[in-house]
Amino acid sequence: NEPLVSRPTDKAWILNAVGLCSDNIGGGNLADPFYERSLAIYLESGDWANASRTYQNLSDLHCSRGDLARSLQAAGQATDLARRAESKDHECNSMAYQAWAYHLQGDMDKAGRYFLDAEALEKEYDPSKSYLYSLRGIQHANHMRRQGKSDYALKVTEANLKICERNHWTNSISRCNRIMADLLADAGLQEKARESYGKALGLARSISNKGVLMETLLGRGLWHAGIMKDTAAASSDLTEALEYARAGGYRLYEADARIGLAWAHLAAGDKAAAKAEADYARRMSQEMGYYWGGKDAEEVLAEIDKQQSRQN
Repeated sequence: NEPLVSRPTDKAWILNAVGLCSDNIGGGNLADPFYERSLAIYLESGDWANASRTYQNLSDLHCSRGDLARSLQAAGQATDLARRAESKDHECNSMAYQAWAYHLQGDMDKAGRYFLDAEALEKEYDPSKSYLYSLRGIQHANHMRRQGKSDYALKVTEANLKICERNHWTNSISRCNRIMADLLADAGLQEKARESYGKALGLARSISNKGVLMETLLGRGLWHAGIMKDTAAASSDLTEALEYARAGGYRLYEADARIGLAWAHLAAGDKAAAKAEADYARRMSQEMGYYWGGKDAEEVLAEIDKQQSRQN
């Protein structure tokens, strides 16, 4: 069906919004056609800025669904169109999506360069900002944490949280609290981490964005399993996240959920179940080209081998 409006660009806006809403409520497997129809109209009408925005949404969708090559391609097209539109904001956002796609594929050099280029561009057109913010700041903080640069990740997140709270962006406030919890857990501050995970989850459950909810459940579930060794709490969080991921076709989140469940099974002493989940996640990650999923799965399998060697 076509939106009941006469102007093509209004139709495109509605189609893009339907795609975005479908993705946000957990229907990632339904969003593609709406984005594609929206994009065709924007490109036909020469609306490069909105075409860039739609490509950014497609990049995000392809990423969570595990099609990282298409995610990177869409982000590159978004960047090109943003420059054609002379939109610094869209260019900055698009480069961050390129950086995130490179990060997920394990190309840390390119990811780092694109994040830094995006950060420099943001400072150029908005000198009041010291770091990337909103989703792009969240992605940058995750990237820095994976590299062991926790101090920088914390600075980005603290600055981001202030901006998001000032603008009442609940989804980003939740994500900032979740990253803060991860960083606190890394630092050994487990009670503070528990508090931040609780804040993040409370906010995630107050909105309809399934991506935010899955990320929070995955973060807390892995913490329960890997650090706190609370298998019941871990299984509850991770199983819920896995159900959402499978229902919406979010294969990247599914791999992460299975890795967390592998740690939960291992903490409970069930090495066979742990190995089965880790092997499955490793195969999924290899198919997607998801570097971190493969690395995290290998870490679980190495721990299983180590424990088995001790018993023999």
